[in-house]
Amino acid sequence: VPKQLLKLSKYREECVRSAVTTLAEHFFQWSYHISFPELALFPLMSFRKFLQMRNSENLRHLVKPFVDQ
Repeated sequence: VPKQLLKLSKYREECVRSAVTTLAEHFFQWSYHISFPELALFPLMSFRKFLQMRNSENLRHLVKPFVDQ
């Protein structure tokens, strides 16, 4: 991926949206498994850290509902 494309906010938003959607589908698939809390812990911690580090409201708007569930 070219560096110029990485700097575009639209590209970053789409990457975050894709990550959240993929993880949501994965968590939905494993939501009734006994080890679900351990499975979800580290990705959710990473997303919380991501929320603390980012100032962009668009990115925060995508991730916050996922973390708050």
